[in-house]
Amino acid sequence: MTTISSETIKNLYYTNVIFELHQASEKILLFEKKYNKDFSSFEKNIKETKDENYEMWDDYMEWKAYQNSYQQLLIQKKDIEDGNIKVT
Repeated sequence: MTTISSETIKNLYYTNVIFELHQASEKILLFEKKYNKDFSSFEKNIKETKDENYEMWDDYMEWKAYQNSYQQLLIQKKDIEDGNIKVT
């Protein structure tokens, strides 16, 4: 039988959160480069545009998902760093 400590589980979870943060960050950076603006500027622009551009709307939905995911992952990272995690 293999025994794994709760500290090891926390470290693995933390490593996974850091990895997912990096992935989301890379996707966000690709959109920022593609449109040469940050998400809030892009969101404002797309909502004010009268012409439908399906590629931009698809990118908007994906970019928004990565933004939300990134924010949630930052919260998880802080919780782990602050010790606000429970292994059950």
